[in-house]
Amino acid sequence: MGEWSKKIGEYGEDVVEKFLSIIGWHEPVKGITIPCSMQNGEHKNDRGESVKTHGIDFMYSYMNPLIDNQLNNVIISSKYSMEKYPNSPTQKFKWFMTDLINTMQCFGCSGKKTEISEQYSCSSINDIGVLFWLNGAKNSNDDLISSISSARIDIECNNPIYIVDNRHIVFILELMKYIKSLQNYNYSFYYPSTGLNINPVTRKNTGDFLPVEYINSSLIPFKLENKNNPNETILFIGTIEDFEKDSFIRLMGLAKDLSTNLAGQVIIGFPDFNNLLHEDVVKRVLETQPEDEYLYDLAELFKVFGDTTRIKILYALLESELCVGDIAQILGLSQSAVSHQLRILKDSKLVKFRRNGKIIFYSLDDDHVRNMISMGMEHVEE
Repeated sequence: MGEWSKKIGEYGEDVVEKFLSIIGWHEPVKGITIPCSMQNGEHKNDRGESVKTHGIDFMYSYMNPLIDNQLNNVIISSKYSMEKYPNSPTQKFKWFMTDLINTMQCFGCSGKKTEISEQYSCSSINDIGVLFWLNGAKNSNDDLISSISSARIDIECNNPIYIVDNRHIVFILELMKYIKSLQNYNYSFYYPSTGLNINPVTRKNTGDFLPVEYINSSLIPFKLENKNNPNETILFIGTIEDFEKDSFIRLMGLAKDLSTNLAGQVIIGFPDFNNLLHEDVVKRVLETQPEDEYLYDLAELFKVFGDTTRIKILYALLESELCVGDIAQILGLSQSAVSHQLRILKDSKLVKFRRNGKIIFYSLDDDHVRNMISMGMEHVEE
């Protein structure tokens, strides 16, 4: 990541505009001024003086490929200095965030928003903030986000805001440099199915710009298409994480979910991957990967565990077999509600039953279930 760390310093404040162009956000609107809508002087500058206007460094609007018929207005605040991040960045971060939130609040009722909205046909509008806080210090790949993750902002904001620091901007720029170096392939950003982009008329799997939802993500998906053989496609996932066996297995599972609409290879790009060091690990993992059918069944099994009521029932059955009335009394639920959850657990082979006259007793199906619950509790109690 050395080259782009240096270029952040070389480009200075222009690095954000350069970055936006590289991720496909061409010709963003620059230097917008909007009136402050707070007549009581509540919005103030960093000197404590009431403001009459707000400045927007950059703004980019687009139809969201991840949500049908949604217009995204991305309001960008760019903060840059030649010095490294302060050791205690929380106070300065709070001011940067407060300024951006106030600006977004006034943009929401501005004529500028109305003007932009009239240019698009959409059913919903999402105003999103992006704070670039960058520095030009030599080889600064600092992870600012982890330092400010616990900062509390004493101002309400109902809109999403993404933070981009040196580490994330360098990750994306270096990744884009690598993708563009693949001369035999055309590339596009891959837009996975989200469950909210299902309209067959407007649905796009790929595009030429990076959605804002990925701007500080730890991974970016691309579709690569062989220029000489369009039938050869590759799902490429670039990640900010260093190579580890566990992260490789996790990303392989994610890749299988993402690639449901793509036929072809899957490549995961780790920044520190070295064939000489990691080739054996990758080979072993690939050799031991179960068939997709079994992984699907496993995913469905874990979905059953994703309900608190069902977990309570299983935990109660750890102690003893119980009838529906017993479980209903323990959980404070109606017998019909308990019976519904027991049917799901029985269909998933997590519980079994036996009849004693007119009464049906339920118990855990086998020791596998008992071990899963016990090990799960041990994990969350660590």
